[in-house]
Amino acid sequence: MNNQLKDLPTDNLYKFIALSGVTVALASAWLFVSKAYEAKDFLGEIKDELLFISNITQWGFSIGIVMAITGFILWYYRIQKPMDRELAAKSELTATQVRLNNAKLDLRIFEDIYKELSLIQDNINQCNLLMLGELGFGLKFDPAKLPKTNLRGVKMKVTFYLPELLPELEKIENIYKNFYSVITNFILKNKPAEQIKEDFIVEGTTFSKSANHAINELKDSLSKIANEKAKEFNLSDKS
Repeated sequence: MNNQLKDLPTDNLYKFIALSGVTVALASAWLFVSKAYEAKDFLGEIKDELLFISNITQWGFSIGIVMAITGFILWYYRIQKPMDRELAAKSELTATQVRLNNAKLDLRIFEDIYKELSLIQDNINQCNLLMLGELGFGLKFDPAKLPKTNLRGVKMKVTFYLPELLPELEKIENIYKNFYSVITNFILKNKPAEQIKEDFIVEGTTFSKSANHAINELKDSLSKIANEKAKEFNLSDKS
């Protein structure tokens, strides 16, 4: 019993009261039971002593129970419950910060995709100017001068972060495939006639308009998603 008293916590008053009450109640009950067991063979001779001990143990047990209940109630409402609220608040704050960081990362990725789409548009316009310039002045068309595009890199990011925009991106890919098919057919002609050159220029201009239109639609969809996410976290689209 002495060891139990030594082990009572002292870091919190309410916890100490609660566990002290439990200890007092158990000690009181143990005192009466142990005394009665020791004197079981001559209970009649020590009846008055047992009655006295019984009163003490009843009071001790009652006081211990009251102390325990009071201590546990105070411990829960004044210590544990506020700690639980604080822990819940910290968890919510951490979760909100994680969502905020993810939103900022998404916005940076959206911005990168937007810039890459703008660069692809620049390449399309350069390609159209190249076709008009070389063929318009009677020069031989050199496909090696066509600017490179990064549609594959854009598609990878869209697949991971914006899969809902994949149909719009695939529309752009199909326009590119058709255009490169036109270029291939034109190159395979050894000495194309003027009409074929004119048709090629027209097809190049049509490609430029179609691709730019499709990319603008994709950029509009991307901007809408980015603005909604920024609005959700009160971020600017440049965060």
